[in-house]
Amino acid sequence: MFQVAARIEGHGDNVGAAIYGGAVLSVPALGRGLQLLGTADLDLVGVVFIPDVTGATWVARAELPQHITIADAAFNIGASGGIVAGFLTGDIGAISAGMHDRLHEPPRSRLYPHLIPMAEAARAAGAIGACLSGAGPAVLALTTPEHAPVVAEAMESIAPGTGVVGSCVTLAVTRQGAELTVLP
Repeated sequence: MFQVAARIEGHGDNVGAAIYGGAVLSVPALGRGLQLLGTADLDLVGVVFIPDVTGATWVARAELPQHITIADAAFNIGASGGIVAGFLTGDIGAISAGMHDRLHEPPRSRLYPHLIPMAEAARAAGAIGACLSGAGPAVLALTTPEHAPVVAEAMESIAPGTGVVGSCVTLAVTRQGAELTVLP
């Protein structure tokens, strides 16, 4: 199921979490997603700002540069490793450091002017980290359940100043993915 869904989407990043649950690393040559929550007992929720208007993935992908610097590539590889290590070990600092990006977010912030100020507001309000959700325009912040209302309020307060209309939802992180039900 993962291989078929990843082929349809073009990568396994989003379908991996839907199929397996939790945080998933998609390694193309492996052909399956790797669940990252491991044995770490992370009490985290996702606060997601969902704009009333959606964005087309192909438009967001068109914003990405054709060439990147070695420094930006190295930064993102290190951040990716940090978030993977953080999820596997429960190291909140590594998760936080891993939720920074130099390849996708800077160019896509031209399409989504709320992205950078909203992520900064979420972090200032106590979120562990914040990032573009998928291709955008949604913004995801990871935080503890007790900080979720303050983080949501901070994110929503940014929206009017950037001309975007939307609202936040708080979502539990589940370790269980999709289930296949065969009907008679």
